[in-house]
Amino acid sequence: MQGFMKLIKIAVIFLIFFSGPVHAERREIFYSTASGQPSWKLENYMGNNVAIWNTSSSCSYGAIGFPDNMSSADKNRFYATMIAAKTSNVTMFIYYDEVPGICLLVSFGLL
Repeated sequence: MQGFMKLIKIAVIFLIFFSGPVHAERREIFYSTASGQPSWKLENYMGNNVAIWNTSSSCSYGAIGFPDNMSSADKNRFYATMIAAKTSNVTMFIYYDEVPGICLLVSFGLL
């Protein structure tokens, strides 16, 4: 019986270390009105959900979503940063993680 329990513990430890989450790939894209690329579209949905469309991300329709743990203050800073980039012709960058089928914002800023 002890041998069996030891085998179960080893199997659980193996699973914990070698079966991590689906691999996410970190990517970066830039946005500038001066570049002539299509304008990014911010869309707000009910339930405090926000998405960015028309980016050059590899996700469907260039969509990048905001993570569930992103605060309202973070979302407001994103809006302000995007407006600043659009009105002052400054380049904005975003980092996002791409997990198969979905892209999620990680960070953003101005250059």
